[in-house]
Amino acid sequence: MRNCKINFDGYAEPELLQKTRAAVIKMTGNANFPNIVPTAANMAIAADSFEAAMANASTGNKDAIANKNAQKALLQGMMWSWGLYVNLLSDGDLEKLTSSGLPITKEPTPAVLGVPENLVISQAVNPGTVEVSFKAVDKAINYRYEWATNPITANTVWQGIISTSRKQVISNLEQGSNYWFRVRAYGTRKQETVSNEVLEFVVVRNDRSKAA
Repeated sequence: MRNCKINFDGYAEPELLQKTRAAVIKMTGNANFPNIVPTAANMAIAADSFEAAMANASTGNKDAIANKNAQKALLQGMMWSWGLYVNLLSDGDLEKLTSSGLPITKEPTPAVLGVPENLVISQAVNPGTVEVSFKAVDKAINYRYEWATNPITANTVWQGIISTSRKQVISNLEQGSNYWFRVRAYGTRKQETVSNEVLEFVVVRNDRSKAA
């Protein structure tokens, strides 16, 4: 949700003054925010005081610099109060936010979740077991390893295991059968991507424990 900025610490002093004066113009008589505190008139007075203090501080006088810093902190606090009030009354309404003249936060950029790639299916030592590995996906919080017997259709039910690792051993597969494997990645904002399917034949191995 978009909001007005409430932290003005990062602005250079001339820019802070410019942002304040722009907001004063927009907030004067603004029907969207009729009970704004401080009033637009008081904000204009604070801006004038800060501008005068900036000019006096240019001489390098320590007392003048201290006064300028105090006026700056006061103006930042007043703008902070305006931002909170505007955000509360606007509730994300961009038209109302814009009418305030306050700087508005940028639209959040959705995190792009990559697709699992480079799937490698390796035959494991134990019978009916393979290891699935792939290139880790940036911004993924976990993965679902999925497999299904060949052939697959739109109605195929895929079995799966959730893991946070980019490697996973899958057991209890039928030896001498073809299986399809794929991996789903999940992001922090409920994004989901899925890899291409990879076909692998599960080789027949003797169970050494039974043979012993």
